[in-house]
Amino acid sequence: MILILTVMALGGMAAPASAWEEPARAICEPMGVPLRLVRAVIVVESGGDPYVIHARIGDTWRVYRLSNRVVAEAVLAAVLQHTTWIDVGLMQIHVRLWSKTLGVSPHELLDIDTNLRAGCTILSRYLEGGGPLWQRIGRYHSKTPKRHEAYAVKVLRAATADML
Repeated sequence: MILILTVMALGGMAAPASAWEEPARAICEPMGVPLRLVRAVIVVESGGDPYVIHARIGDTWRVYRLSNRVVAEAVLAAVLQHTTWIDVGLMQIHVRLWSKTLGVSPHELLDIDTNLRAGCTILSRYLEGGGPLWQRIGRYHSKTPKRHEAYAVKVLRAATADML
């Protein structure tokens, strides 16, 4: 626990878009997921930080913004001792729901390409589903319908912000 608290104090920095922009284009566009949507989800989910980890331990959500992958690996290992209710990386892949389904370990999700592939696979599945676009985007965040709209609004705002 002391390690986690110490690392939390270090803080993390968002990766420049250039670090994930080209991999996102190469990975996500062939899946039919527009780069503008991927960018918006990344902005909303992690602020562009590939090493952010959100973890629910007990009734408390904790956010770990970490400076590099080595530190993120150590924190993730410590957090996994307490919970699997964890969202990892750029696209905040939920470990409990997606790790086994997609065949990736929580630690692999700290890799930018792996995280993008997982996130775009999830987005692609939801975009192919039925319903209005905002509901399909909202499913990325939650299975709970009442949460879809608020999330979709955040993502759509982020998607249009760079157009202004």
